[in-house]
Amino acid sequence: MVDYKAAFSLEKKVIELLTEHEKLKRYKFVLHPNTKFDIDILATAPGYEEFAIEVEGTEKGKWPADAPYPLSWKNGFSVPTRKKKFYDKYPLSVFVKLNPDFTRAALAPMSYVFSQGIEEYDNDSSKHFTCNEFYLIVSPEHPALCFTKVDNLAEVVSTHFKYLSELKRVNAKYTDMRPVFPKAKRKEI
Repeated sequence: MVDYKAAFSLEKKVIELLTEHEKLKRYKFVLHPNTKFDIDILATAPGYEEFAIEVEGTEKGKWPADAPYPLSWKNGFSVPTRKKKFYDKYPLSVFVKLNPDFTRAALAPMSYVFSQGIEEYDNDSSKHFTCNEFYLIVSPEHPALCFTKVDNLAEVVSTHFKYLSELKRVNAKYTDMRPVFPKAKRKEI
């Protein structure tokens, strides 16, 4: 089931790809569940965790169809710091970058992305923002990164959902007490 509320063409293509995958059929995919400034795709299913996918495209000419990643990436796999609010709201989430031909994808769990260092730099597509700070994974061999053909993206997303869900279950099963931080604001997850 798909809700195309305020969708853009790239996100629509990702949704269509994911809904065709057998292991993801149980999920309802909603594009921009609240506003266009929220997470791109929310995946829900009765009895399952709520997952989120942030989708980002690259400009024409920056990521050729035959290249494993954009040739313009001089610093590494970067995600703007302004996107961290999505991870805070949806901790079981993945970040997907796609080439303009919709033939290649790069994926990383947001938990890995936002555990990286922050760097400030200008790139061609971020100069218009007031804050050009990015979380940056500098090693292309980082185990959290997956560079794949788009044809494999649904299987990669499905596997990430499976193991993020398992991580949540094992933590819930074995956590017998949680700390209470007196000065921290409590946020329900």
